[in-house]
Amino acid sequence: MPTSLYQLWQQQVAAHPGTTALIDAVAGESFTFAELDADLGPALPRPTGNTPSFIRQTLAAWRDGIASIPIEQGSAGPPDGLELPRGTAHVKTTSGSTGTPRYVCFTAAQLAADADNIVRTMGLTPGRPNIGVISLAHSYGFSNLVLPLLLH
Repeated sequence: MPTSLYQLWQQQVAAHPGTTALIDAVAGESFTFAELDADLGPALPRPTGNTPSFIRQTLAAWRDGIASIPIEQGSAGPPDGLELPRGTAHVKTTSGSTGTPRYVCFTAAQLAADADNIVRTMGLTPGRPNIGVISLAHSYGFSNLVLPLLLH
């Protein structure tokens, strides 16, 4: 049984290397699982944007065991020096609609369980993929688009 999110991702790459994983309709590009995995570069703990680079930044953080804190474009994000509990793999930022945004920490096991639940309840399969027009850094975009892509 894989013990990390990156190991779960590696299973997907091994099972579907030449399969289209992501279509960037804005740029008119598509990427296979193997292409997304290639040249991840250094881990950036605060991935931004709505492009394949966001996916690669997230994967590099998983690979290097760094907590990922996605940042909406134009947002300052959490303060430097934010203390994270041990075992934090990912931090979601609330909208701040009731005041100051809050930061919710998740372990790798919680993210994997979230993806499992979303795939099951939404009936996602390779033949019935998910599509969305929402920020990948947004909680909904990350949980409903990014996690199922990378883990299923």
